[in-house]
Amino acid sequence: MRRRRDRGFTLIELGVVVVIVGILAVLATVGYRKWVTSSRMTEAHNMLENIRSAEEAFKSENGGYLPVSLSYAGAGTAKPTGDYPAATPGPFKTQWGAACATSICVQANSWKKLGVTTDSPVTYGYAVVATNDPGATASDILVNNKNYSAGFASRPSA
Repeated sequence: MRRRRDRGFTLIELGVVVVIVGILAVLATVGYRKWVTSSRMTEAHNMLENIRSAEEAFKSENGGYLPVSLSYAGAGTAKPTGDYPAATPGPFKTQWGAACATSICVQANSWKKLGVTTDSPVTYGYAVVATNDPGATASDILVNNKNYSAGFASRPSA
């Protein structure tokens, strides 16, 4: 008569371990994607705050906003163009601080003149279309040839 040895794991035990590892992998993947999305949104928020602060500082020193970008095609287009540092944003990061093409920016050094900097490459592209016309209202702002005045804060009348 042979003696049964109790060595190794049964097929059911191995199956349970595989299921547990699979669940942990799914949870880790979901958590990682949330973290990546959060970091991208934090970058965009911080850059917009930096641009706003730089524009306000420029206005207080020079009496008007600095028009940096020539135009902005808008996010509603199939391929937004006119953004800095990458003319056409994509699934890549681009180093901030290079000269801006004059087909995109008012001057090659517009962003340097504004004083917006970052320590690392950025995921998104940015554009600033500004006017110093005191009679301009939010309805004068066209993005992708459409009026989006409801999305802009209007200036209080004097």
